[in-house]
Amino acid sequence: MECLLELNIAPPSLNKRVAEPLIDMDAEEEAIGMIVSVSPFLPYEEQIAKSGAVPLSEGVYKDRALVYCLVESVKPIMTKAGKRLAFLGVHDETFHAEGIVFAECYDRYYPLLKPGKALLLRIERDRRDEGKFIMDEAIALAKGE
Repeated sequence: MECLLELNIAPPSLNKRVAEPLIDMDAEEEAIGMIVSVSPFLPYEEQIAKSGAVPLSEGVYKDRALVYCLVESVKPIMTKAGKRLAFLGVHDETFHAEGIVFAECYDRYYPLLKPGKALLLRIERDRRDEGKFIMDEAIALAKGE
């Protein structure tokens, strides 16, 4: 089959895109609401390594641990004594856990306890409820540190 028009247009060149995991991760989260192709902790891996933190899935079963996680949910409540505490849902790449943040600790760290926030948490095992924890301290993870 012959073309009746001679356009002499050069075929388009294809630009090969270099994968940039951090940019791709942000775009993926914006597009589908979650990160599935890489670890959400990729931007924080250096800080996590320096801290000696362990995955939530490992730390929640130790008496005391420093774990890395993403905040999933925060449910603050008021006690009968008029103090605020919160129930905290967190996760790492493969594991979800729930914990409690008592009043003094909640008052100190509540600005960090926001859904989607990457944190290091110093926790202790809740001896009354297997697989749950009590939060003692929260440290914000910073990208690229």
